[in-house]
Amino acid sequence: MAGHNDGLKVNPYTREIWAIQNEDANANLVTIDSATGRTINYVFGKTLHGGGCDDVIFKDGQAFISASNPTRDANGHSTGPAIVRALLRSNGTVDVSPALSGVPEASNIPFGTVAQLNLTDPDSMTLTPSGDDQGDGQLVLLRASGDDEPCVQYFPLLGKVQIDDTVFATARRGFLLVADTKANRVYKISADV
Repeated sequence: MAGHNDGLKVNPYTREIWAIQNEDANANLVTIDSATGRTINYVFGKTLHGGGCDDVIFKDGQAFISASNPTRDANGHSTGPAIVRALLRSNGTVDVSPALSGVPEASNIPFGTVAQLNLTDPDSMTLTPSGDDQGDGQLVLLRASGDDEPCVQYFPLLGKVQIDDTVFATARRGFLLVADTKANRVYKISADV
């Protein structure tokens, strides 16, 4: 697959692998049949947020993609959605619709205060074991609500920490691999409980 591959996930409903390339602009999506290796290329039309598409999660039979590198207004605020719902079309295109605003109201998890976030470069998304979603920059948790948009909470990270992906342990034994880009190292974190 040509381009810089960033988002890579297995669709649990179809068993296809979804690979998103060129996340900052001119993104495209390739689906891979996990049984045959057959690939199908999809292109995004003009994005709702002016940027690219980065990562994908699947929930309740739907695909959600982080809307990375959004256009900002004169005040530096995101002008489009941070997360979009994606639908693959038979003509090789991806239709998207807004799923979460780029400037949602959110509750600070440790302190309970409410603030308006400015999600200027949503990146990785992870479905937690309890079914919540996560965004980037700070940890942003989306929880189901009765409204059109989910309840949004965030956890501020200290010390200008940048994270790219989040995983959750699903077993008491095993290991996680962690990449330190700046140090050009991969660390193995083991647990044998």
